Amino acid sequence: MRVFSIRLFIGLITLFVLICSASFAQELKYRGVGFRGGLTVDPDQVHVGFHLDLGEFVKNLRFQPNLEIGFDDDLFIAAINGEVNYLFQAIGEWVPYLGGGIGINFINDGHGRFKDDNDIEVGLNLLGGLEKVIGEDGRKFFGEIKFGLVDSPDFKLTFGLTFRSRTEEVK
Repeated sequence: MRVFSIRLFIGLITLFVLICSASFAQELKYRGVGFRGGLTVDPDQVHVGFHLDLGEFVKNLRFQPNLEIGFDDDLFIAAINGEVNYLFQAIGEWVPYLGGGIGINFINDGHGRFKDDNDIEVGLNLLGGLEKVIGEDGRKFFGEIKFGLVDSPDFKLTFGLTFRSRTEEVK
């Protein structure tokens, strides 16, 4: 990756931190952090990342921004997603959710390795998933599908864990 690409990527991470910082000022509260990973279709990639649980700003409406990095032999995509999830009533031990948000996608097309072919696109995401508390400390496991609209990857299948803040009460 060329120096310009690294600077742009660092700028996107800074933007992610600023968005999260602004959310703290709006009565949202850090409730946990998690790791995620899965498969992406169109482009066909593996993706990994992390997310923050910043809590509910309205009953059952959770702000959960995330950073996902997708890669294969020729293409690198870093996506900063500001996503909101609506949590439905639990079905047994599982809590279904639907959501969506805006994604800022940094794309580096590695064809030729010496070409500096970078692009930034703003996309929309729609998602749905299930989560379940799996530990007495409030850890949650989740599975999620995400559909990309307008300059986002077409489909993502993601699994992950969320670790609760030590000061957060387990529900």
